[in-house]
Amino acid sequence: MPFLFNIHMDDPSLGYIPDYSIFDLLDTQGISWKFFESDIGTLRLYERYRLNVSRARPIEELDATLRAAHRGSGLPRVMFIEPQFLYGNDDHPPMDIQQGQKFIRQVIGKFIEHGQLHRALFVITYDEHGGFFDHVPPPGTAAAARFGDPVADADVRDYGTVEPLYVLPATPGEEETIAPTCPGVRVPSLVLSKYASRAPTTPCSTTPPSSRPSCCTTARGSAPASSPASASAS
Repeated sequence: MPFLFNIHMDDPSLGYIPDYSIFDLLDTQGISWKFFESDIGTLRLYERYRLNVSRARPIEELDATLRAAHRGSGLPRVMFIEPQFLYGNDDHPPMDIQQGQKFIRQVIGKFIEHGQLHRALFVITYDEHGGFFDHVPPPGTAAAARFGDPVADADVRDYGTVEPLYVLPATPGEEETIAPTCPGVRVPSLVLSKYASRAPTTPCSTTPPSSRPSCCTTARGSAPASSPASASAS
């Protein structure tokens, strides 16, 4: 479930969010999954899962899970693997990004060590764009016309103009309309697997964008339990 506004750490709804999420999707589809957390994982934001110890497990148990799979036990169809968000290795400013990349290397290394690499599709996602600007303007904005976006006005000359993401209230005191007017900055994602095709060589400005629900579609449409598991390190 994407949020249009950040939730503050003192918000009383933290841990009690009732919204439908990818975790509910997996449960309703009968897809086995497990969540490995390095500290307090984002799974615990949701009321239905915040105390679900059968789903949320410490990341130290990832080794045992892969070791058991090497001996013939099955893997969960989907595994979520999260870094340390509190002054750790989550690639978030002001942390050293080398630590975040080291974490990804360690996770993939564990699959190699236990002979499970051939069974995994890694979908590495980020909840933010990793910086404070994007060199490619969002599609549908005036600035994107300079990049050949057919949706934008080709006669626009002001390269620095990007429309607001939200519709602001016409009268002070009214609530903002929860309706983005255009996509925001791009969020990087990596797909790693021996079965994945080579990435297209087309320029990033003309490549059709993927949306976050594509992760849900991939998990829901994955093959039976005997074939590759999905491991998402976010």
